[in-house]
Amino acid sequence: MQDLIKQEIFEIEVLEKLKNKRILEPLVFVGGTMLRLCHDLNRYSTDLDFWLIKKVDIKKYFSKIVEALKQDYIITDSQIKFYTILVEIKSDKYPRKLKVEIRKEKECEFEEKIAFSKFTNTQVLLKCATLKQMLENKIEAFLERKEIRDCFDIEFILRRGEELSLNKEKFCYYCVNNFFVFNSILRILTSIILCLNKGFLLHSAGVLENGRCILYSGKSGSGKSTLAKKFVDKKILSDELCPVILINKNLYSWPSMFYSEVKPNFVRYKLIRIKDIKFLSDIDKGKIVDVQKKEDFVDLLLKNIFWLSRNAFLTQRQVDIVKNIADLIF
Repeated sequence: MQDLIKQEIFEIEVLEKLKNKRILEPLVFVGGTMLRLCHDLNRYSTDLDFWLIKKVDIKKYFSKIVEALKQDYIITDSQIKFYTILVEIKSDKYPRKLKVEIRKEKECEFEEKIAFSKFTNTQVLLKCATLKQMLENKIEAFLERKEIRDCFDIEFILRRGEELSLNKEKFCYYCVNNFFVFNSILRILTSIILCLNKGFLLHSAGVLENGRCILYSGKSGSGKSTLAKKFVDKKILSDELCPVILINKNLYSWPSMFYSEVKPNFVRYKLIRIKDIKFLSDIDKGKIVDVQKKEDFVDLLLKNIFWLSRNAFLTQRQVDIVKNIADLIF
């Protein structure tokens, strides 16, 4: 974990140096690292990827990049390839190498975004591919290499409110024939349906106790699966995502089709009354947070809902549902 933190600081540092040396003027920041640093994608990506959107003298531009980076770092690899420019660097301050890769002369829809990290105070204003552009890129990448990471990114972008064009017939074919892709799309559709019926999917482990269930809610890495595995003598609804629905001032859930390491170990077609929602700490894995105030409960619940659309109607509806739930509990 410490290595990844240091690497993210390394990435921000390199972006700032390239920006200050005017290397980034003809470039658009793209890829998984861009999604993480500019949109808070919860997936680690190892490279700084760019598209070159202006015509430049490739050899002179390549030399300019190498000269700029070797002032502060050790160059471990540098090449002008047929489609890309590649420069790999390392530093004694950081445990891993970092690759900067630029795709030559590619048209791209872009916008200005700030690259940032919670591990450093440095922020860098960059030209970045729009989420719409990234969705197209990720679909094309998935169809070409069929990597699960592209599906993860596609799901992330769709959850941010971008629309999936059904004209992508080949992608729709893979949605049906690839479980991971189909599961990702199904989560989003389920979230929308629940939202329209006073509910949502909650990042949580659900445990059945005496006919009612307790949801232990937390983000990835907070210990949901670890906790679920401890309840070997109890029935588990899920260790990842549990449905929550509000009906006549009562909260209900049921065994979820969405799980990570612990598959629901029973089938029940009736709704299960929710006894309590507890929150797991983001810092101390498995530790339950003591929530005393209604506004803190609302903030944590909104933070742990699986899907919040940029659609104003659905977003406001989810906020209203969460506030109604808080009124019942407090």
